[in-house]
Amino acid sequence: MGGENVQWGEMPWALLIALQKWQTLQQIAEYACSGTLISKKHVITAAHCFAKVANITTNCSPKDSYSINEIPRIFTVRYGSNCLNVLASPECNKTYPMKETKIVRVELQPFFEIHCRNSDIALLELRDEIDESANYVCLPHRLISDRLISLVVFGWGSNPLTGVRTMNVLQTISINRLMPYRLCRQKWRHLHHSQICTAEINTRGACTGDSGGGLIGQTEEGQWILYGIISFGSDCKSLLQDASPRAQVYTSVSYYAASIDVFTETLFPWIVQNASPRFVISTIVLMIGKLIPLFSLIRVYLALASSYYDPEVCGKPLKLDNRFNKIVTTSEGPTFRVMGGKDVPWGIMPWAVAIYDDEDNTESMMEEEEIIKTFAIGYGSNCITLSNETACLNSPPMKYTTINRVKIGTFFEHGCVDSDIALLEMKDEIDDSANYACLPHRLMPETYRLLVTFGWGANPAIGMKRMNVLQMFAFPRLMPLQRCRKLWGNIPKDAICTRERPTRNVCAGDSGGGLLVKNTEKRWILLGVVSFGTSCKSLLFRTSPPRAQIYTSLQYHNADIDRFIGDTLPHIQFDDRF
Repeated sequence: MGGENVQWGEMPWALLIALQKWQTLQQIAEYACSGTLISKKHVITAAHCFAKVANITTNCSPKDSYSINEIPRIFTVRYGSNCLNVLASPECNKTYPMKETKIVRVELQPFFEIHCRNSDIALLELRDEIDESANYVCLPHRLISDRLISLVVFGWGSNPLTGVRTMNVLQTISINRLMPYRLCRQKWRHLHHSQICTAEINTRGACTGDSGGGLIGQTEEGQWILYGIISFGSDCKSLLQDASPRAQVYTSVSYYAASIDVFTETLFPWIVQNASPRFVISTIVLMIGKLIPLFSLIRVYLALASSYYDPEVCGKPLKLDNRFNKIVTTSEGPTFRVMGGKDVPWGIMPWAVAIYDDEDNTESMMEEEEIIKTFAIGYGSNCITLSNETACLNSPPMKYTTINRVKIGTFFEHGCVDSDIALLEMKDEIDDSANYACLPHRLMPETYRLLVTFGWGANPAIGMKRMNVLQMFAFPRLMPLQRCRKLWGNIPKDAICTRERPTRNVCAGDSGGGLLVKNTEKRWILLGVVSFGTSCKSLLFRTSPPRAQIYTSLQYHNADIDRFIGDTLPHIQFDDRF
């Protein structure tokens, strides 16, 4: 309530914990709590997030909690985004969707055993390590800072100011300082020395759903340290109705340093706590009977630390760097498949690109300058727009670049008969979200294991002009050219062919896509470019018999390709006997 939107990368340790429920025979994920990454595989959150009842009281008991065996089965963790749903807010156009992973191990402090009064902390181990879309926060007993330049709290919880039950964009609120322990105890008489506090404000604070989120401080070096876990406070609706503010209570992370280190299997020396919260920032270690500043021992213990936690990496925000050049409006994409095809998961065909036309008038041949001004290239994703389709859930959005240089063959000069090939040079190099296919004159496929084609083209069976998820399907083999000529008469001299099928074929919009083979070393080689074939509607409704799908052979144009890309490899002469 009263917070500010967090941009992608600013709080990369923030995550949500989702409760899996069944509703009308369909499994859905319901937002349960916020949480914080404390290593590549470990999460810290509030124990009360795993209560079976919505509103727990100080009379709760273990029967009100899911067990440590139940939690991994019915809860999951989502991370890597500032947005719960990238389709729901314009602020989310420049962000990745959430990535989901399972929980494999849980430790709950005795929160429910002591009637939900303190020890409100839970530790989770994830099945998978986080990827580069996230980072973990620093822990106060591993990175000592005597001075902080900022103190904030974060979460996706409710905002009664706007009537929103769960915020779609991660929110932060700045905190001036910690509240003295003695004053906080006057506000909440059952306060335990494992808890720390901040002052409440009537129109700004953590609310329902923010539980498990973090109270974090930023050092002068720019790293963020986790000091507290949101536990409880006054009801936000009551505060809005002018109820007297009390104090927001957090579970102190420093107090549970030993438990955290044991759970994460990190061999840092554990911390002796002082009852006063003013010592949260400046903590010391008890070792060999005397007090020693922790930072003097960090180098000694760094070699023994868990491989999942690096003090040089923790707590650093992520930078966009050109991750998002341009993002189109996202939408609920179609859930149907192209004729006979199947969805391509992200990363399987990283050389597939989409070419976008900003104008509708493409009836006549364009000059090269017009092409450069009119068209753009999208790459790096299997989905045209991010959607709720399964194939898009773990996909990054398309990245966009413009065209720098164009070479079109003699296709239009020859009456659109042959040389149906165009070469484009992009303004920017691709990044690590994409790759390029091998060329057949540089990696000869003497034998191959698989022959496929791909594209985002139409599906006339369902009236779709374009598929949202990249589609592909396999062929058993190329069609002999002699057979292809019988079906099409005078086929182009640079053509190669595959068999058409009434319910399985490339369609309008698949033009320019690739015909690839995978060799025995599992490398993909581009043999042809989709050119033309029988209308898919005619095939589907049996008004035309299947003939052959025609592709432009890359082997035939190898010299032109080498000259265009400035490659000094000697080109291979095309042999008509092929």
